[in-house]
Amino acid sequence: FVAVTTLMLYGVLRRREQVIDKRRESLRVAAEELQAIYDGANEAIFVRELDGRAPMVSCNHFACEMYGYDREGFMACRAGELSENIAPYDEEHAKIWCQLAIEQGPQTFEWRARRRDGTCLWVEISLRSSLIAGRSRLVFAVRDISDRKRAEAAVRRSEDRFNTVFRTSPVSMIISRVADGICIDANDAFYEQTGFSSEEVVGKSVKAAPGELWIDPVRKQEVLQEVQSKGHIQGAEAQLRRKDGRTFTGLVSFSQIAIGTDKCLVCAVLDVTAQRTMEEMLHRAERLESLGVLAGGIAHDFNNLLAGVFGHLDLAREHLYCHQTSEAQECLSDALSVFGRSRALTQQLLTFAKGGAPMRRTQAVDELVRKAVTFATSGSNCEVSITTEPHGWLCDIDGNQMGQVVDNLVINAKQAMPQGGRLQVRVEHVVSTAMPQHLPRRDHVHIVVRDNGMGIAQQDLKRIFDPFFTTKPGGTGLGLATAYSIVHKHDGHMEVDSQLGSGATFHVWLPRARS
Repeated sequence: FVAVTTLMLYGVLRRREQVIDKRRESLRVAAEELQAIYDGANEAIFVRELDGRAPMVSCNHFACEMYGYDREGFMACRAGELSENIAPYDEEHAKIWCQLAIEQGPQTFEWRARRRDGTCLWVEISLRSSLIAGRSRLVFAVRDISDRKRAEAAVRRSEDRFNTVFRTSPVSMIISRVADGICIDANDAFYEQTGFSSEEVVGKSVKAAPGELWIDPVRKQEVLQEVQSKGHIQGAEAQLRRKDGRTFTGLVSFSQIAIGTDKCLVCAVLDVTAQRTMEEMLHRAERLESLGVLAGGIAHDFNNLLAGVFGHLDLAREHLYCHQTSEAQECLSDALSVFGRSRALTQQLLTFAKGGAPMRRTQAVDELVRKAVTFATSGSNCEVSITTEPHGWLCDIDGNQMGQVVDNLVINAKQAMPQGGRLQVRVEHVVSTAMPQHLPRRDHVHIVVRDNGMGIAQQDLKRIFDPFFTTKPGGTGLGLATAYSIVHKHDGHMEVDSQLGSGATFHVWLPRARS
């Protein structure tokens, strides 16, 4: 019986030892897993006693890396040694945070930490009191936020710069939220320009005060639609109204920015009333100057023609008085010839003034240009090259008038090269997206006429299309003016590029037919 009992007790104890061994192994594996997780965390984690005076209880590998210590050295550090140690980032304030965590629960705060080499960094500390191994202890989780603080500092500097520009800018500016149109802020230039006060603007809908600046609601809607589609607009001209009812011309620019979580619009208004007034005065003076040139040219040409008419008529009268009928008829024929020249001059003037009411039809431009150039250069001593694109685009044009434009440009080029030279004519297709910035955004046919003559002086370029302005002896000054008028009446554009001694290049842009 004793033997059997002994064997049974041995078996029970053996099985208990095996169970205990398995539990120990399981606990060891779990502890290793927890330690691996602990050391693999991307935050510095360490545990201290509540009084903070005793050495640390534990720390992970990342804590040693962040602070630059080995494990033994880090475990021996006090709070002051791991801090910048300048108030409020010193040991006394660290004790206050520890007490708050014990009494009020978990705390999260920013802190200036110090590494072993003396360099400091910004960290965010999550601190809480936890029951570990049957004792209340403090657990620190420390995250390096140096990058975030640098980004925040950069944002603050940017905001400071923007605020400085916003406040001191002579251009009036106003900021409103996109969601509800509420005005957030406006600068002093805005209040001075519009006459509104801060109380009337800030916190109010832009429709209540600044929105009334717009005189033309249709123009306002066009600008806002473009802002909505593009996110910005620059230099849109509009007629605006001040609080007292006076109007002014403004260049309005919009741009979207983010302020916190709000999507906002910055509106800048540049008052160009004085500039536009000066431009109008300048244009008026230029028109008067052109009108003077026009009147003088007309008077000069018609005076010469009338002198010829009266001279021939006077001779005819003398011949009739002497019964010289054939000589009188010859003088009358010469007078009629002068009348014909007068009629041609009148027709040119009508074309210049009215564009000759073009009789448009949809047709190809390249063949028209080719025929006009070939005809105008026949028998000349110029080397001519004509380049066109396959499958030429169509334009709505008056063929006779556009032929006259090409004739005038080619004749002008020939006159610029009296000793002969090279004349290049190109007809190109230009899609809307490739058009120059100052021209309408639609497809165009581009006619280029280039010569290698003496070119045009810079002071003459701005007057080259004025009627009766010419630099050629015996020229009428109506050829280019007539061509410019015809192109304008066809909704096109005409320009010239030239430098003295380098030839001249004339550009004609004609809108492509929409059909």
